[in-house]
Amino acid sequence: MPLPTCTESADSSSIGSMFAKGFSTTMANPKAALYYASALSSAAPENASLLLLGLMVTAVVMIAAIWFSVVVLVLSTERAGNAFRRCKIYFESLFGVLLLAFGVRQMLSRS
Repeated sequence: MPLPTCTESADSSSIGSMFAKGFSTTMANPKAALYYASALSSAAPENASLLLLGLMVTAVVMIAAIWFSVVVLVLSTERAGNAFRRCKIYFESLFGVLLLAFGVRQMLSRS
């Protein structure tokens, strides 16, 4: 699916409303939650305390917030946004293959 171009100016929405929209969109996507749950469950020690699990979740949330902030800042420039639109299919294909490989590796390691 093509990546839409921005039709609104950045001044038409507040940063808070833009953040809320992005956050609610991300939270409504169960794929991300399932991915992180599977990755954390395989990385956590069997006898992990609630504190350790909470710290792991906090680290994931902080890393995701920083990552998405950097992506937004970079892709909000016209030049980077246009370059990404041209290469979007290649990025999606590459990372789709990497996620599949990770899943197959996890599945085979449990056998």
